[in-house]
Amino acid sequence: MKLDFLVDLQTKEKISSKISQTVQNFAAKDLGFYNAFADEVEIKNFAAEKSNQYDFFVVLGIGGSALGTRALRDALQTDFSKKLFILDTLDSQSILEVESQIILEKTLFITISKSGGTLETMALFDYFSQKLAEKKIPLNKNFVAITGSNGLLYEISQQEDSTTFSIPTNVGGRFSVLTAVGLLPAALIGIDIEKILDSAQKIAAELLSENFEQNRPFQLASQLFDHFQNGQKTVVLMPYIAKLKTFTEWFTQLLAESTGKNNDGFTPIPALGPIDQHSQLQLFLDGPANKQVWFIGQAHRDSNIKTKKLQIHPQFNYLSGHSFQKIINAQLTATAQSLTEKNRPNHTIYIDDLDEKTFGALIMLFEGAVAFLGEFLEINAFDQPAVERGKLLTKEV
Repeated sequence: MKLDFLVDLQTKEKISSKISQTVQNFAAKDLGFYNAFADEVEIKNFAAEKSNQYDFFVVLGIGGSALGTRALRDALQTDFSKKLFILDTLDSQSILEVESQIILEKTLFITISKSGGTLETMALFDYFSQKLAEKKIPLNKNFVAITGSNGLLYEISQQEDSTTFSIPTNVGGRFSVLTAVGLLPAALIGIDIEKILDSAQKIAAELLSENFEQNRPFQLASQLFDHFQNGQKTVVLMPYIAKLKTFTEWFTQLLAESTGKNNDGFTPIPALGPIDQHSQLQLFLDGPANKQVWFIGQAHRDSNIKTKKLQIHPQFNYLSGHSFQKIINAQLTATAQSLTEKNRPNHTIYIDDLDEKTFGALIMLFEGAVAFLGEFLEINAFDQPAVERGKLLTKEV
């Protein structure tokens, strides 16, 4: 993974002197997202036993209990003989559509809530529990819970003797994709979670380095924060890799919920190239100059899908013989250049292949950077007090 933002000299001079104290402050906190990785042996053993017993898997969860899993599935699943559905809504049409595509007896429901009392999740849990009861199917046969060490979901799982995987107390929901929350569903559909964790752990080791050149999450946070101080508080994440579309949705929660504090913070905008060249790019180029754009591209990947006959049409002969991947890379380069010409800050992260190794590294790179942004902004990047108020008001209503 190559970061081309390594790192402009002005930003480096501003922030590198602060790295030692920032890293020490970070390390002193009880943060589990970079060192409390899931028990991959337990997860792999469970997946090996259960993956062939079920044809369908349904995640019941919302927010951090769903977005990371969806990103993993969409980026990395290659064996589609197993169907993984993710229900993160109480919209009845969505629920009935999933229900119409599964066979209850052949479905494993994965219920995810750290608190054990998430409104949407527990309502879905209740609905499908009733469906199984109507067919006289024991709950523990078709349900597994991923939750904290207390709460309603944990209590029910204990009463019903259902399999339970734990979410560490020091890992918040939006940082939990590298725990059982994301890795259990991934393993059940054949994704190699060992490779994900190996690469994530390598980036995690960089988080405690006080050497600016060796701490890529700190570098990313530094560049994000430098633009923030210059008024570019909106962050556009725009991969030119279609299978990373839902990764941008995961990042949206990570950045927004972590930094939106005290009437300030970063505003994320998910985008996808080249699609959003034809929708949002006009705004990025000619709208308010309050945005920084971050691209993700594949540096060397080629494809056998090529244009062949367009040379007979003079207006399109520049496309003739080029692979589609080369065309996409040219679009990324051109889009970045057009932004630079308009003095709109932009940077590119290049990957070679979209695989488990790369994906694990990307997850930890962005989680680590957002954690450091909390240090720069002098906020708690791991709570969400305004959201909790909304949950309370919902219960009252």
